[in-house]
Amino acid sequence: MNINDSWGGNCCGSEYFFVSNIGNGKFKISSKTINSTQEPRFEKWNDFQSVLITHTNEGVNNQDYKESTYRYIIKQGELMCVEEFKSLEIPSIEEIRVSSFNFNNPSENKNILFDLDNDKIVDTIHTSLFTRWGRLNWQIKFGNKSKYISEFPVKRIGILNSKTNNVNDLVLDLNQILMWDKDKKQYF
Repeated sequence: MNINDSWGGNCCGSEYFFVSNIGNGKFKISSKTINSTQEPRFEKWNDFQSVLITHTNEGVNNQDYKESTYRYIIKQGELMCVEEFKSLEIPSIEEIRVSSFNFNNPSENKNILFDLDNDKIVDTIHTSLFTRWGRLNWQIKFGNKSKYISEFPVKRIGILNSKTNNVNDLVLDLNQILMWDKDKKQYF
């Protein structure tokens, strides 16, 4: 099994097609292509060579983040999907989603007010729409005047009940958890 990246760029995932050796010096290009935002992964599966492709709805939109991984095998020179795994979202106690923003109002901001560090002073998670990628830029303004500015835009940011170093953990997108490093005074 060979895989070829037929296009891509920084706006969207790559489109892949497959080339199979069918013998006697002949090759077949799959008629189906697959879009993926991550590099394909090859694995042995039930005595077949398989490829795992992850697809997200990443792009210029204000849709909630979704991610699925599909397992494909090549059968008679064509792609056959044999498994699908959907990434699950970790529930939060409060959150902001890109889907709550209006793309026609790019200067819109939304905040979550919550005492993240349990010092009895309300902290602010401030979000603004990053229309180029359909994501949210975000930062935290703690009640004690310190700031944490994230370099990674998200489709969703939520607050979890769990705490690390007495500061609430955060969830980004579906299931990326950030915990507080008290020495560096930042989320990791």
